[in-house]
Amino acid sequence: MVERPTALASLARYALQAAERVGLDTGRLLSEAKLEPEVVADIDGRVPVDRLLQLWQLARELSGDACFGLHSAENLAAPETVHVVGFAARTAATIGEAIATVGRFARVMNETTCFELVRRSSVSALRVGPDVGHPRWPRVYAEVVIGGYLRVGRALAGGDQECLGATFEHAAPREVSEYHRVFGPNVEFGAPANSLMFRSELLDLPVRFADPALADYLRAQAVAMLDRLPKAGALRQRVRQAVADRLSEASEIRVVARRLGMSSRTLQRSLQEEGTSFQQIRDEVRKCVALELLRERSLSVSEIAALVGYANTSAFRVALRRWTGGSARDARRELVPTLDD
Repeated sequence: MVERPTALASLARYALQAAERVGLDTGRLLSEAKLEPEVVADIDGRVPVDRLLQLWQLARELSGDACFGLHSAENLAAPETVHVVGFAARTAATIGEAIATVGRFARVMNETTCFELVRRSSVSALRVGPDVGHPRWPRVYAEVVIGGYLRVGRALAGGDQECLGATFEHAAPREVSEYHRVFGPNVEFGAPANSLMFRSELLDLPVRFADPALADYLRAQAVAMLDRLPKAGALRQRVRQAVADRLSEASEIRVVARRLGMSSRTLQRSLQEEGTSFQQIRDEVRKCVALELLRERSLSVSEIAALVGYANTSAFRVALRRWTGGSARDARRELVPTLDD
């Protein structure tokens, strides 16, 4: 059985710190997110990614602050938020090296994160979000991450460096003034990726706390943490991508196997060696895509069923109940408000 992807427990402690700052009951939050206090408190602990995201969403809802993620990042984001990875970045020689360190150890922070630096001659972008086949981050978590990188980057460079803008995958909320206050006028919603834009020359700035010897030591510790994680299955990712690319046509293993240049039997056997199966990967991707499509009220349940590869609506409804414990109407009621806050 494949283990649930995990993230650093320090990211859950970050959520609790933000919640405590606005007077929330952190014990209640942990209970409702089904997180064990002793696991969250463990300095080297890890928590399931889905429960981490739920914790942040619960904190946002109970706080009554639609921009809870932005405000948490503004006030609390620091290198220690991401444990040894943050400290290794904090002691790097330059901002560019610090970002490269974070990218190298992105899986240590969150096994499902995709992290990329797109460097251009004058403007660069830091793109970060869920990897292929994983659910889009809720608004609050995207705010926390992108806002956090802005705050920590400025702290490492030792100044109020200009932000050239930001993009977010989620739809535009009713009120966007706080986004413009934090990131400037160039903020885009419903974008292909969450990203932070800045002048490329900032990558060459020295880090205020540079310490080459300590940086080497901390990177070695991060390597050890990375080695302890379940190995990212290369074939599993290729299958996930193939299914996601043409989900309505990729419901059969033979279709995907042909695209990957192997027989169905070879593909299934190879996936078993990675601790998973084609059926499990397909189900995971279908779930992620279906939940995203349910946010679009213009799509009917039958249309969504067809888009994610189900032959009929009844089979899709059964799968949806297995995934969420409720109906399509229940799922929409839970999902849509997170975009409209």
